[in-house]
Amino acid sequence: MKRLGNHWSLPVICLVSALTSQVVLGLTAKQRNCQASGAFFSNAVVYEIRLEITADDLARLRKDPRKFVRATLREGAETYPEVGLHLKGAAGSFRGIDDPRPGFTLSFSKFESKRKFHGTRKIHLNNVVQDASYLNENLAGELFRAAGVPAARITYAMVELNDRKLGLYVLKEGISQDFLALYFKKTNGNLYDMEGGREVTEQMKRESGSGPADWADLKAVAAAAQEADLVKRWQRLDQVVELNRFITFMAMEMITCH
Repeated sequence: MKRLGNHWSLPVICLVSALTSQVVLGLTAKQRNCQASGAFFSNAVVYEIRLEITADDLARLRKDPRKFVRATLREGAETYPEVGLHLKGAAGSFRGIDDPRPGFTLSFSKFESKRKFHGTRKIHLNNVVQDASYLNENLAGELFRAAGVPAARITYAMVELNDRKLGLYVLKEGISQDFLALYFKKTNGNLYDMEGGREVTEQMKRESGSGPADWADLKAVAAAAQEADLVKRWQRLDQVVELNRFITFMAMEMITCH
């Protein structure tokens, strides 16, 4: 077993919890998801994923690429109908649905509540048009997790869309409550989407959580960060931010030149 500082590496956590549960109580839902997702993101194989989208939904993606449409996903012998799909990517990486390399976000619980895909309800198929090595996200994620900072896991897939071969993609774990459950005891806090690099002082889109709906949590962080008195600033930040993990995160951002 590998221990990194005060943190056990994620595969070890999954293995220990799975073995303990099998012997004592049987697997809980969280442990089953942990075990399934750990095996899926082991980089043991390159998966084959076939996407099917109707002509009407292709037209919808051309008009509004960020809006979910329904798709069918086939992986191995498994078929997942009614999967939520929209295009992904920011400046430099976004590609339209008719491009040779569109990127996708897939939500397996968008239209079928609580459905999972190998222990997770959301994945991304990244077209990596800005990374010819296909390794940047995978290696950076390993480094962040080794430092105790939550980071999405990576594997790889050959992707087809309506019998059109799109090639090799980076398959990335979605940031959802399944992801949060691997690192936090509680997953009901607000999870925000930055939506194009918004600041903490702005109104962000809430992806999940039952916290305040008026951005009071973000406002508290912003107010603490803008405290003029430096001694009081650290005191106030310590009340609203997990400082050790945040400082580690910032250090890893610098180390990886992000």
